[in-house]
Amino acid sequence: MVLVFAKVWDIFFDRMKLFSPKRRAAFIAAADRIVPVDDFPSASAAGAEQYVLQLLAGDLRDRAGEFLAGLDLLNDESAAMFEGRRFDTLGEAQQDAVLSGLESHPTVAAQAFFKLLVDLVTEGYYADPANGGNRDAFSWKMIGYESGVPGDLTSSSQRNPPTRP
Repeated sequence: MVLVFAKVWDIFFDRMKLFSPKRRAAFIAAADRIVPVDDFPSASAAGAEQYVLQLLAGDLRDRAGEFLAGLDLLNDESAAMFEGRRFDTLGEAQQDAVLSGLESHPTVAAQAFFKLLVDLVTEGYYADPANGGNRDAFSWKMIGYESGVPGDLTSSSQRNPPTRP
């Protein structure tokens, strides 16, 4: 049991090391502009960060460097546009201007990062909570989706049907 806990802790710690404090702050601020708080939680409040970290440490490990460079670019563009300020310290309108600039940036790398950022944040917001995002199924509640309805393969009873004696 102790060995299992140690392995889980190691995996969690490796994921958390992906984001430096500056990158984490930039990611959270960007995620919350992509899916801002309204009557429902923002992307960061709904667990998008955990979802993205899980992907970057796993299935998207080969794109982690590109993603981290994109977060650095987000801060670099912010500094260039707004007197040396980091992205997370900007107001919403300024953050939107930086994000729009990345979307239409002259470099393909910046545009690719913007698309990846938007894709991962929205995936993390709307995904099955079992995949690490969509904490407490907030986005499902927002759209009226109920897990476990007939034909829903996310229901644990349909994924792992009970065996008969």
